Amino acid sequence: MRFFFLIGLFIGFGLSSAQAQQAAPPPQGEGLTVKIPQGWVLAQQNILPQQEEYWYTPNPEQPRTVGIENYLLYSEFRGMGPVAPEVALGTTIENSSASCVGLEVGPVQKGLINNYQSAYVALVCPKEVQAPHPGRISVILTIVGKESVYQVQKIWMTPSFEQGQSPIMNTEVQGWVRFMSNLKLCDTRDPAHPCASVSTDDPFAPATPPQ
Repeated sequence: MRFFFLIGLFIGFGLSSAQAQQAAPPPQGEGLTVKIPQGWVLAQQNILPQQEEYWYTPNPEQPRTVGIENYLLYSEFRGMGPVAPEVALGTTIENSSASCVGLEVGPVQKGLINNYQSAYVALVCPKEVQAPHPGRISVILTIVGKESVYQVQKIWMTPSFEQGQSPIMNTEVQGWVRFMSNLKLCDTRDPAHPCASVSTDDPFAPATPPQ
């Protein structure tokens, strides 16, 4: 398991908040700092020899938009070897295209996160192939580490819609892009990828206007 889980502040390495308060020593090695938005809860986890997935959803008691389901998915893929982040994203895009009618793929944005290669893309699916044919909007970040490939997806499941008529406001999408920009892959053994500090700023706060 190579996720450094945070709920608001750093709480541990793959542990619940209660466990993390007692955990010692701190985690070592390569890991992705995983932020859990306030009020979100773990809904499902899948742990396989070469892959781990953690699905989060808002607490059912939170107010929500009728007809729209929100998911946050953290994945780790082990044993992929050196791969360009856009290549890893390509596999996700191919899978989405096969399950969608009229998939719209945004431009792939490449960059560095803590000196690791990364890329993200937005996918808009007006209608999925399988019944009941929901729509699906995703923002996907991929970071390529030395030991694993890490992927973060924010997913909105919506009623089907016409192309170009996404029910999710762009401001909400950009808030999640900022959320992902605050995530960090690091390695406690390598000063080129330090784990010394993690931003705990609210990614959904309005951007500070330039002075």
